[in-house]
Amino acid sequence: MSDQELSRPDKFVTAEQIARLRELMDKWRAARDSGQRLPQDEQSELEAIIQAELQGTIERGKDMADRGMFENRECLESKAPPSTGR
Repeated sequence: MSDQELSRPDKFVTAEQIARLRELMDKWRAARDSGQRLPQDEQSELEAIIQAELQGTIERGKDMADRGMFENRECLESKAPPSTGR
């Protein structure tokens, strides 16, 4: 997971959780690259933060849907590829 893939802090995931996720991912990569595993407590913490981030993604989507962001045809059409005329 790159830094670009991590979300920004919001009402679903805190800045502290994101910072800790980055730290644990760095430790996880180092452990993986040396043929080791994270200590179980850190692995459990990493999994819990990933779960929180996933839940945040779900909640962000619900929030967007509640605000009608997916019903705005102009928004959808502006992102549609050009028609080929076929």
